Amino acid sequence: MKRKNLYTILAAVTALILLSLACNQAGEIITPAEATQNYVATKEASESGVVGDAEDADYPADSEAILTGVGYLVGLYSNPGDVSAVTFATRGDKVTVEGSQYLDDVIWYRVESSAGSGWVPAENLKPFE
Repeated sequence: MKRKNLYTILAAVTALILLSLACNQAGEIITPAEATQNYVATKEASESGVVGDAEDADYPADSEAILTGVGYLVGLYSNPGDVSAVTFATRGDKVTVEGSQYLDDVIWYRVESSAGSGWVPAENLKPFE
């Protein structure tokens, strides 16, 4: 009887650990209202004003580039230097550069992708061939 209880407890702990790992890898889960709010923020950011070109930018406005990154998804941010992405595009997607600007010695590019518009740091772009 004690052995059966031990196996039951061990199975429960193993299941909890596996579920915890799965939740950590699943990403952020948001409500439909939050998703709508993110979409509206992205749309408003893309419609707001003219974006300039940073001096020495590798990608001028209206040029095309490919998204790169460590993970499968590349974050698009509402503003250069933001910590939380408003949307995500797939690594390898072709984007159109709308403009660029410097922030803390890093060039950020405003891009239009299949996932919407947003800012990405220069390290997340490579030339379109």
